[in-house]
Amino acid sequence: YSVSHDLRAPLRAVSGFAQILSERYAARLDDRGRHYLDNVIEASQRMTTLIEDLLHFSRTGRGAVRDLPVPLAPVMSHLASIFNDRIAQMGAHLDVAEPLATPRADPVLLERVLVNLIDNALTYRCQTGQPRIRLSSIRDHEGVTISVADNGIGIAPEFHEKIFQVFAQFDESKKCS
Repeated sequence: YSVSHDLRAPLRAVSGFAQILSERYAARLDDRGRHYLDNVIEASQRMTTLIEDLLHFSRTGRGAVRDLPVPLAPVMSHLASIFNDRIAQMGAHLDVAEPLATPRADPVLLERVLVNLIDNALTYRCQTGQPRIRLSSIRDHEGVTISVADNGIGIAPEFHEKIFQVFAQFDESKKCS
């Protein structure tokens, strides 16, 4: 909480000055200068989102994680409303495979994960073609699997192990007794 709070002030300054530059001086910049300024503004917006996520995570960490049945239809409807303008602006497609399963999860955390995945799919997209995001869910004997797939830039294979290492299953032999 403290870190997210402390990061807000300098970020507001960067964002504010970038907006002033954009509003007052954009016409005086060449194409390269406007491109750089647009990058600063976009990065500031992403950083704002990251700080908000960090703050949300700190608040979530203080409460107990709930284990409830979460009907996915209302979650997907809310996600569509969150991203509707951005999807329309980009000409993207968000496809939700029906029928939707009902997993057991913390509703807030589940929605947060899905928001982050959709945001990443829209942010890290190919510059050619329209972004396509597909959400699906399958119930089997072990529970519900929710899948989010997109046609974005992806992650180079040589980085898979490093990136996905944080998600590796806990080594059973290292369990404390």
